[in-house]
Amino acid sequence: MTTLYEQIAKILQTAQKHAYLTVNKVMLEAYWSIGEKIVKEEQVGNERAAYGDKLLKTLSHELTKEFGTGFHLSNLQYMRQFYLTFPIHHALRGELTWTHYRYLLKVKNGNAQQYYLSECIENQWSTRALERQINSLYYERLLISQDRNPVLEGNKQLFVSKYKLYLPTEEELRIELEREKRLIETENKLKSE
Repeated sequence: MTTLYEQIAKILQTAQKHAYLTVNKVMLEAYWSIGEKIVKEEQVGNERAAYGDKLLKTLSHELTKEFGTGFHLSNLQYMRQFYLTFPIHHALRGELTWTHYRYLLKVKNGNAQQYYLSECIENQWSTRALERQINSLYYERLLISQDRNPVLEGNKQLFVSKYKLYLPTEEELRIELEREKRLIETENKLKSE
């Protein structure tokens, strides 16, 4: 039987989690909207690059004065990229934090980015887990492991390709070399006949 304290603690924990998710969702929407405004303002100007840099520096200075940290030039650039990379507002995932999205923005391969996004949600990766997976090139390593075709030289498999997960022992190597030697000798005899 649970105590009154445990019941109340559970209610408060649920409320805290709900509040956190709500605030996170609202902040993601705000950052996306800021990115949209920046992009649309930049597109009005003729000299986009120079104008965009000056615009962001000015915005960063003014927003930091009024709203505090979080509006550095680099963060405003992330907000712009956030809008450009995820242009469908309703597709934003509330399970992910702004830090998750900033890490995802660093992934230039769209397929890899979608993979990491899905894995984050499905496996509830923390931002540290996501960063670790991106930095270790997890997606790329996964593709390589699925595309393991034997190395071919002409039409013949090379001996090394047969050992995918471990190096052979000395005895296994000796036996395999002998077998390969017999195969080559047999092929040479057949060719000479």
